[in-house]
Amino acid sequence: MSLSALDFFLEVDEEEKYNRIDLRRFRCYQDMAVIAYWRPFSRSPGIPPLDFQFLEIVPSERQLEIHAILKKYRDKVVAHSDVELMRIALHSIEVGEGIKIPHVIWDEGLDLLDIRYEWVAWLHLLTSKIIRRLFAEVEGIPSGSSIRQDYLNPD
Repeated sequence: MSLSALDFFLEVDEEEKYNRIDLRRFRCYQDMAVIAYWRPFSRSPGIPPLDFQFLEIVPSERQLEIHAILKKYRDKVVAHSDVELMRIALHSIEVGEGIKIPHVIWDEGLDLLDIRYEWVAWLHLLTSKIIRRLFAEVEGIPSGSSIRQDYLNPD
């Protein structure tokens, strides 16, 4: 899912002047890519978190830095509202005599443009390692066996 969202995020042309709607669309792709990236690394009841040792990978310093950037962005911007990375403006607009309404301007910036190509390369490496592990795990499962988890259809 992260690679799919990143594919759309890669369509951003840094020379282009986008309207608010397009910026929001790209921001959604960016944020979805972060959420999907971090999902397997996060703790979830009944599922062990993914780690580099399990994938038999030793990330470079830059790959670890990208990993940390994405975690910080997920924790402080996407998953939670943290003042440290908050970007918001609130204005009071007078619409009549003594009548004021709030006007909120949310951040529509694309914070991760500078790492997007390195992020894609890192994700391709992780994906290839995950696929190798899946193939190794399937080797130990009897032929015709399957594992299924579907909360909508538990039978």
